[in-house]
Amino acid sequence: MNPKPASFRQPPSYSGARMIAWAALRVTALIAMLALAGCDLLDDPGSKVPPIETVADTIETLKNGESLSWKLRPGLYQLQLTADSPGVTVTWIGGDCRDFKERMREVVTKCRMEMNGQVKIANPSGFLGMGENASVTIKITRINIKLSDEGNPP
Repeated sequence: MNPKPASFRQPPSYSGARMIAWAALRVTALIAMLALAGCDLLDDPGSKVPPIETVADTIETLKNGESLSWKLRPGLYQLQLTADSPGVTVTWIGGDCRDFKERMREVVTKCRMEMNGQVKIANPSGFLGMGENASVTIKITRINIKLSDEGNPP
């Protein structure tokens, strides 16, 4: 009696637990591939907004008494600022956030704007209007997070 060719042999039989483990491994591998490929299959369709949006990224020289401001819509913002001597002040308008009324040379802070508002960077007037110019580097980013995930700002 001739044995059947290899292509006609029956596969080995597996126990039920082994088949379940094999199926679970396949499903896990599929989920991992979808996640790594950035597949939109599992994403929330409303999450197409980039996680970080740059509002301002600039280097400016503020003369004595000058200021700059940016209009902000509701959301969570981060301000990164460096200034040379004498420093500058920071005021958040429309948000319950910490203002920096004293002259600062370095600031990294976050602010949640509950309504439309603005952030103002100023070089306050010096004594008798004879203050120095301030060179300042400003980066303002809006951190887009879902309302359900907001909680308190980090």
